[in-house]
Amino acid sequence: EVQKLIDEGVMEDELSMAKEGFLQTQIKARADDSGLVSVLANNLFARRDMTFTKKQEEAIAALTVPQVNEAIKKYLDPKKL
Repeated sequence: EVQKLIDEGVMEDELSMAKEGFLQTQIKARADDSGLVSVLANNLFARRDMTFTKKQEEAIAALTVPQVNEAIKKYLDPKKL
C-alpha cells in the first residue's frame, strides 16, 4: 500500500476528507474544558501559544494535492518502514 501511495499519490477527494477529519478532530478536542486544558498544557510545555495552533491548522487546510504528493515521494521510503 505504501508503494501504491508513492506511485499514485492521493486524490483531491481523499485529501479533502483527510484535512476535514483532522481539523474537526482538533476542534472537537478543544470543545470541552479538559480537552482545552490538554491543548493549552501541551502548548505551554512546547513554549507555544494558540497562535501556533491556528497557523498549523491554517497550513493544513491550505495543503494541495501536489504538495502532499511531493512530500509523500520525498519522505516515505517503504524500505525504512
